[in-house]
Amino acid sequence: MRSFASNRAYVLACLAEMPDYERAQAVFWTLSSDPPAGSPPYLQMTLGNIILALDEMRAVGDTLKPNERSELERLRSQWDAIREKATAQLLNTALREATSRIGQWRTYVAESVETGVFPTMLPTFDPGCAPCDYWSGWAPITPACGPHTRSSPRSIRSSPRTWRRARS
Repeated sequence: MRSFASNRAYVLACLAEMPDYERAQAVFWTLSSDPPAGSPPYLQMTLGNIILALDEMRAVGDTLKPNERSELERLRSQWDAIREKATAQLLNTALREATSRIGQWRTYVAESVETGVFPTMLPTFDPGCAPCDYWSGWAPITPACGPHTRSSPRSIRSSPRTWRRARS
């Protein structure tokens, strides 16, 4: 989490470049200004990153000085004004960013599964296997299944209609 001052500088820079950002119809925008000395480099400007910075600033609200609180409220009201008059173009940009972020996560998960990171983290369940049935909370109506394994993902070979919720 970045500091209040760092997030404030970032949001101010983003709000200053918002008209150019909207005209460019870009999802990811490199800010033209540099962060203050001693601050970390700015994130790329996206609608999600602006919201994240504002949320991080609000999260430390209890520890803020009165002048910092008023600065936060001023920035939030500027952001709310932008959101209220959001054009279809800006809403489309938000949708494109969400689609991009989902794609990034999909790629990350796929690569993690290929490299073996996720099979040890995410359980795989075999129908009819007592340990799997216990941990998943599901029990098959027909107990036929393959051997229990955690080393590789296994597909569920029975139809979802052949499953019922195990009773506690």
